[in-house]
Amino acid sequence: TTVVADPRLGGSVPYIDGLRETYLQNNVNGILRSRAEALQKKAGEGARLSYEITLNRPSLVSFVLKAEGQRTVYDGVTIDTEAGSVLDEKDLLYTKSADYERLLDGKHYVFGETGILAESTDGGPFTNLIPYADLTGAINVGGGARLLTSYKLTKEAAGKTLSVKPGELVALYLDANPSLGLEWTLTGADLGRGVVDMGHSFYLPMENPTGRGGSPGQTILFLTFSQPGNYEVTALYGKKTAKTPFNELVYHFAVK
Repeated sequence: TTVVADPRLGGSVPYIDGLRETYLQNNVNGILRSRAEALQKKAGEGARLSYEITLNRPSLVSFVLKAEGQRTVYDGVTIDTEAGSVLDEKDLLYTKSADYERLLDGKHYVFGETGILAESTDGGPFTNLIPYADLTGAINVGGGARLLTSYKLTKEAAGKTLSVKPGELVALYLDANPSLGLEWTLTGADLGRGVVDMGHSFYLPMENPTGRGGSPGQTILFLTFSQPGNYEVTALYGKKTAKTPFNELVYHFAVK
């Protein structure tokens, strides 16, 4: 983003540059300008504008806008630079989840580096921090990698220790062939005690260079952490009915 000083708008407003399509860039900058103008009117005569970037990701940018005039007022907005619009929160959050309804329902908020920042009062500053570690049940894992600091691990990371922070996302990419009745599952005493299983997905490549039968691809297991601690998670590969797995990988995490 860059700062734009407009003589018709006292102070500064954000301007996003470098998007792949000009029309997307025009859309998001039009949104930011109109939000700034509306906020300036709320603040009263002579109001000056400023802003803070609370999150800057390749496809997401969150801003807190501030107008100081006869009174001081704030507004928050998150821009989806891929869509060229204000972010649809359902792309990142399960809005029907218990965590969302308990902590976010009805609140105006922006995204930050370590959590969501909700406004303290109507039109007030965004100072109420809700850590991502407290929102694990509300994070839509399909879009979570756009928001959270994420780590991609393969079988080579088994047996080693990864240092992470609460609320960060880990994705285990493991070769799999579910068409043969084989699947990966997470297990371990730490699941539910600091380690949160976020679900899984399966990636099937367009080609099969290995020549293996069935539908070989990769299962992606997602997990995160609700609190600090030293954790061990085991990934088992086999058939549900089998007593002994075909493969077993153990991962260690130091969460600080």
